[in-house]
Amino acid sequence: NLRSKASARAKGAMAVKVTGEANQMVNNKEQILQQSKQMEVQEMVQNQTRPKALVAQANYDPRTVNYDRTVAAFTKIIWLQDPVNSCRCILMDAMCREYFINFAEGNCGSLISYHLKFIDQVMQIRMAQGALQLKKIRAAHMKRYHNEMFYCTSTEIDYGTLNSMNWGPVFEGIVMWQEQTIFMLASEAFPRFLEHPSSVELITKLRQREAAGEQLPCRTASSGINPQSESFWLDMFRTLSETVSIGMVISDMTVPGIPLVYINEGFKVVTGYGKEKIGCSCRFLQGKETESYLNDEIMAALQQSESLLVKLHNYKANGQKFQCLLALHPVFGPNGEYKYQIGLQLDMVMSADITRQLLEMERLIRYMPHSITGENTEDVIRIIPSDTLGDGTLFPFVGVDPSEVRGAAPASTGGGMGGGAFGGGGGFGGSMMGGGGGGFGAPAPMAGMGGAAPAGQGAEVMQQGKEVVTKKGKGKDQYGRAFGKKQKAAMLEFTKTLWLQDATTSLRNLLQLEVAQQAFLGFLKTEYSEAQLEFFLEAQKLEAMDPVSQAKAAPAVYQMFISAGGKGIGQQERTTATQQMWDYVNAAGGNAVDSQTAMLKIREEAETTLKMLAFDAFPRFVKSKHCQNVLSALQQSGNGKQIEGMLNQVDNTAPQDADDWLNIFVSTAESFPACIVISDMTIPGAPMVFVNQEFCRTTGYAKEEATGRNCRFLQGPDTEPEAIQVIRNTLSKGQDCHVKLTNYRKNGEMFQNLLSMKPVFDADGIYRYVIGVQFEIKEDQNLKQRLVQLDKLLRLLPSKLNLRSKASARAKGAMAVNVSGEANQMITNKEKILQQSKQMEVQEQNHNRPKALVAASGEIPMANLNLDNTIFAFTKIIWLNCPTDIMQGIAMDPVSKELFEKFVSVSSVVYRHHFEFVCQFFQIATAPGQQEQVKLIRKFHMKRNKNSVFYCTSTEINYGSLNQMNWGPVFQEMTQKAQASTAMLASEVLPKFLNSKLGFALINKIRQRELSGQQSALKTVACGLDKNAESFWLDMFRTLSETVSIGMVISDMTVPGIPLVY
Repeated sequence: NLRSKASARAKGAMAVKVTGEANQMVNNKEQILQQSKQMEVQEMVQNQTRPKALVAQANYDPRTVNYDRTVAAFTKIIWLQDPVNSCRCILMDAMCREYFINFAEGNCGSLISYHLKFIDQVMQIRMAQGALQLKKIRAAHMKRYHNEMFYCTSTEIDYGTLNSMNWGPVFEGIVMWQEQTIFMLASEAFPRFLEHPSSVELITKLRQREAAGEQLPCRTASSGINPQSESFWLDMFRTLSETVSIGMVISDMTVPGIPLVYINEGFKVVTGYGKEKIGCSCRFLQGKETESYLNDEIMAALQQSESLLVKLHNYKANGQKFQCLLALHPVFGPNGEYKYQIGLQLDMVMSADITRQLLEMERLIRYMPHSITGENTEDVIRIIPSDTLGDGTLFPFVGVDPSEVRGAAPASTGGGMGGGAFGGGGGFGGSMMGGGGGGFGAPAPMAGMGGAAPAGQGAEVMQQGKEVVTKKGKGKDQYGRAFGKKQKAAMLEFTKTLWLQDATTSLRNLLQLEVAQQAFLGFLKTEYSEAQLEFFLEAQKLEAMDPVSQAKAAPAVYQMFISAGGKGIGQQERTTATQQMWDYVNAAGGNAVDSQTAMLKIREEAETTLKMLAFDAFPRFVKSKHCQNVLSALQQSGNGKQIEGMLNQVDNTAPQDADDWLNIFVSTAESFPACIVISDMTIPGAPMVFVNQEFCRTTGYAKEEATGRNCRFLQGPDTEPEAIQVIRNTLSKGQDCHVKLTNYRKNGEMFQNLLSMKPVFDADGIYRYVIGVQFEIKEDQNLKQRLVQLDKLLRLLPSKLNLRSKASARAKGAMAVNVSGEANQMITNKEKILQQSKQMEVQEQNHNRPKALVAASGEIPMANLNLDNTIFAFTKIIWLNCPTDIMQGIAMDPVSKELFEKFVSVSSVVYRHHFEFVCQFFQIATAPGQQEQVKLIRKFHMKRNKNSVFYCTSTEINYGSLNQMNWGPVFQEMTQKAQASTAMLASEVLPKFLNSKLGFALINKIRQRELSGQQSALKTVACGLDKNAESFWLDMFRTLSETVSIGMVISDMTVPGIPLVY
């Protein structure tokens, strides 16, 4: 006749009734406990001398508890229950989009980033109204390929009729593509984002906005729940549980009889019992065939606050027996007290939904915190992973800026694939050939060209060349290779003593002879206009006249050769603006000048013409049949000895190949009063290997900022697309290019640029260089004169050298893309061609001549490279294209099985059981004969709940009559369940395993077995390939590409024109 204390009376009032009826008092737990505390205080005052209770109550103030991590975990589970809708809601909020985009830029590929930015644009458009919405759609499409919408939709836009465009269908198309994008993001990127620490930060900020009363499209688990309430955690659990399709209940471990305090609707679907059972113990599911030994395991787990996964027979509300897969998940309070036990139930029956239900159970087990604060060690690891993929064993994703890769990589003409890194070589760049965006697509301006270079400037530049600083560093050439002392000395001496002096003098003397004049004219006709030589000869005649005759004749020569209009080069394809400019120049005709001014201009122009002819055309003339005709004629007359010696001297010191020619042209072009750039077409992307000082002065970029880059960096928003298209078309065909376009200086200032480009071919027809002359168009009174001078300079530039390239360049030329557009089948013999070129290069070496600026890159033999990482990456891609087959192979291979078991044993109890079951099934399926199969089936079922077959099948076994069992139907059901388990593991676990170090170890072990000749059901990408072949990497790529359903091609960036090689 003694009462218990108030706290005990409160628990007794909520306890499970011994009659089995539901105790509804548990629904008022918070109110009952609050009253009991007040009563307890009163009783303590009345009975201060009585003994204290042995068990102290573990109380805490819910207002002081930080639930941020729990809210994040619960929210993540809720969102992943419906990832498409959750992803859509996330993308409707600007802050959420920003978090998602920032995550993607550092942790996903460019495709995901593009689609997220596309969604960002669409959301901004959809939030706009009326005319503003149309304005935003139009503005987005005006950016063309500089805008993500271009890559994420398929709208056909006529940019010439944008003002009359019907944007309604366009907007409908955008919305359709938006839905496709959301679906892709929800399945691929969204789960990975929720594994990232930034998602916890995002959910915390969303919760703060909810607390401030803001209505959000994406809600957290705590939305609308009072955080000051003692039932705050339980209320969030209720919200979460109703998003789950399987059974989910929770028992209060602090109340006698551990009554259920909540039952979700999924539990009613599984068992037939609903919320009317709140306040009862879960024993109402038991029946006469419920396994007592499994009940004992459940009771032990409840008493010892442990997790458990077990399958047992339970009974539904209609009395039907079913196999219940039960997972127990304990939850502790802030002080470590045992608060709750969560139960998850699903009906183990073969159905189309069973795999989804199993994955749902696994996700809940994995993400549900074990503490109400989510702050114990295990919860922190799960909620805030140590790496981007949510698994401490996984390799982190490393984002690399492509510009940094280019800057770090040697600018070599050789190369191959390097050390087999994961990322590979990345993209096709924007090379001149193949329409990829073309070498000089963003040319620099050219200053006025009226007047020769100041005296002594060339020698000064040569002296400065000793200390030249390029993008590759001080004392290095435009290809990034250090000048040797002998090389610098030889080059400088070669340039000074021969090309700036001797060649000009020799040509001047030779042109005194009529037979030489005619021969030189004949030679020039084979390459370009002979008009420049005709002008020089006319100038020579003027110099020989008396002053009176000279004064009469000079104006006529000036009008004919200097003041006359021009037409530039590249007339086969021009923009309208380019042609209009030349029409303007030619319409006005030449300006009249007095005889003295005319003679002065003629002398200046004649000297410039002679130097250009002496530099380029004269050395090639010496090697031609035309020069041999001159020598023959002079020998017959007996007057050719002196001339022959002079020509032999020029021939002996002239460039020996195309690389020598480039060395000399670089030195000479430095002193040109025009912007000169040179691009090497044998280097991927056709970068500029030389810019002169005039280019630097006009554009504002230093040499080290410009060399090694493609000229496109001078483009900007107002650069004309039509002009860029002309550049692509002409250069891909190896034709002259002449185009007017808008470019930008370093300081952002726009200017009008007339770009002229001359492709240069060697004696074998190999596309070696492009010389670019850049001319800034300034609307002044001297524009016509400067354009005429530009026209004359362009006609002096060579189109073809009668010099061969080195053997390595010739080899590349043999494999290069044909400018005609026809396929070049020689690329298929690349390995053989390169081997022959190496042998020829050794034979051709001449140690007495100047070294080339472009040193041959020392390629490492394929046999010496470690391609383990590449083999792993390629194999992973292949395996993920047929994951189910690979999963079966892993289960059947002992070494693979061991590593995969190790992975799942620390990741998920559900996955571990299903993998063990799949392995056991394949052990049975491959056993020799039916008798051995039956023996194994019986053996595995005899282990009951100590074996994974028990948890992954629903076979009803009568253990008292195993000897009379018909095992055929049992095996059939195992086959069905094994297929479902394999598919689940292949889709959910295999990708994570292959991203782990254990996955790398497995592929590496399989590779070692292949090298030792062992046979395996699993194969790497390198299986059957010759690892010593120079084409080993490419052979692996071929194997990989044929497993892919989308288009996949590869271009060889070391061959001119970057041809497709597969």
